[in-house]
Amino acid sequence: MSFAVIGPGKLGSILFQAAAGPRLVIGRSPEHLEPFRAQAELGVSTRLEDASQCQVTAVAVPAGACEQVFQELCPHLPPEHIVLNFSTNWDIPQTLVQQFPQLHLLNAKLVGSAIGISHGLKGLAVTNAARDNILARMRACLPGLELMAGDPARVRDINTRATRAALSAAVELEKELAAQNIPAPLIQAAAGCLMPGVLIAYQNGQLGGFAQKIVDELR
Repeated sequence: MSFAVIGPGKLGSILFQAAAGPRLVIGRSPEHLEPFRAQAELGVSTRLEDASQCQVTAVAVPAGACEQVFQELCPHLPPEHIVLNFSTNWDIPQTLVQQFPQLHLLNAKLVGSAIGISHGLKGLAVTNAARDNILARMRACLPGLELMAGDPARVRDINTRATRAALSAAVELEKELAAQNIPAPLIQAAAGCLMPGVLIAYQNGQLGGFAQKIVDELR
């Protein structure tokens, strides 16, 4: 399936790498599009209407630009086109959905960080897709990203809680080790390498005996 991503920033880059099939990248600044030129099978463009040649479009622009992008984009798209809004802080208004009933205008909120995904972690996007065939089309287009139907409105709170928990743990460890006069490079390795590695092993069910014992105690 052909895929267009609007917004060649960090999130747009992640979605581009997660996509399969012919890809098109659209952005306002030619210089921001240049890094994609050699990889994008359908090329790069500064024109929103060029997304009409694809079957699925992901919009990954700042919240303040979303409304204008959708208003300019939607009139050019053919029926049954899927448009995914990946902005965390902007939702597609119901008035727009009603204005373009022939399109599938969906919110898709990412649980995961662009940095984490760029380091090989697999993020998950929650979408309000109501039909299984639409979700199947999205999964076929974005095999590098987990996709599930649900309530995208809950993602912001989940991301906030997870971010706070991660940073609280890292800051607390740094303070604890600094109080013991541990050299800064060791602190940085513990917080920047050991902690993320342990969490990845925990998520993948690959903890060793020592770490699993700690988990059992915490539970």
